[in-house]
Amino acid sequence: MMNMKVLTDLLQEVTYKKHCILQGMMITGVQYDSRKVELGNLFVAIKGFETDGHTYIRQALDNGAIAILISDEAYCSVEYPWILVEDSRLALAEMSSAFYGHPSEKLKLIGVTGTNGKTTTTNLICDIIEAQGHKTGLIGTIHNRIGDRVLEGSRTTPESLDLQRMLAEMVDEGIGYAVMEVSSHALELQRVACCDFDMAVFTNLTQDHLDYHETMDNYCKAKTMLFRTLGAKGEKAGLAKTAIINIDDAWSNHFMVASNAPVITYGIEKDGSWKAEDVQVTAEGVRYTVDGLPVNLQLNGKFNVYNSLAALAVGEALGFPVADVIKALEQVPGIAGRFQKV
Repeated sequence: MMNMKVLTDLLQEVTYKKHCILQGMMITGVQYDSRKVELGNLFVAIKGFETDGHTYIRQALDNGAIAILISDEAYCSVEYPWILVEDSRLALAEMSSAFYGHPSEKLKLIGVTGTNGKTTTTNLICDIIEAQGHKTGLIGTIHNRIGDRVLEGSRTTPESLDLQRMLAEMVDEGIGYAVMEVSSHALELQRVACCDFDMAVFTNLTQDHLDYHETMDNYCKAKTMLFRTLGAKGEKAGLAKTAIINIDDAWSNHFMVASNAPVITYGIEKDGSWKAEDVQVTAEGVRYTVDGLPVNLQLNGKFNVYNSLAALAVGEALGFPVADVIKALEQVPGIAGRFQKV
């Protein structure tokens, strides 16, 4: 059965200036790509870096759009129902979350951000959760996954509409945990707006993406947005909002200050909540002790000490026994596409 929603009901959750839509109008879906518009859709016109979605309104209407969301008042027209907003990217996230029933609020959602280590850390977190008998959803660079079903992805963090749709599919399939790589672009461009994160993990910050952010300060500020949203919607039953931060990184204090939730730290050099000691890096893998417990990973490289510590901190914060978390980490043979043995 087609999923139809009353547009004026959804509009109550969108930050808009004014509108010209009929009371009780139903929409069959939301779309930001005019080529993918289907009959009864709301088309969201986004001004991109290379093209302006407003110039595709006619194509969207021809494909079946029955209403248009715009950010340029010049496109307010008597030819079609419209909604005028200040920020169409934010409005897309708000509308998408509302249309799919706010799926992130029904999941334990863990976001991992940083320059390096996001893919490995998110995969390790999923391995830990699944070892405890729970199904997971994964959103990241290599692919997106809903349980055992793998979906191809073109971005580290999908556009908000695609993201909310995937989170809704996870909820429908009875998945309780979603783990997501969160890029600085996604944070700046509102792709994860309206996502109710329960945990945020910071891996590290090194020079990258300055073609977009221009300065390291801007890059850091974009990343900290994930931590400023923690706790905004309150805590879910049985799970406290938590920030997990690499204390060894030179930028770590910015993230600790930004966090609106209690902070757990991890590292090798500095004393934190979780500190790896007696670190040994060999061709066979990485060994260290944490809280007096031995950890023997099949993963190589000192950087994987940090990645595994971050995942361990998440697992313990989720309420899993530390011994079980370590056992799950030790059983991981490697992460596909990341420093694999040949």
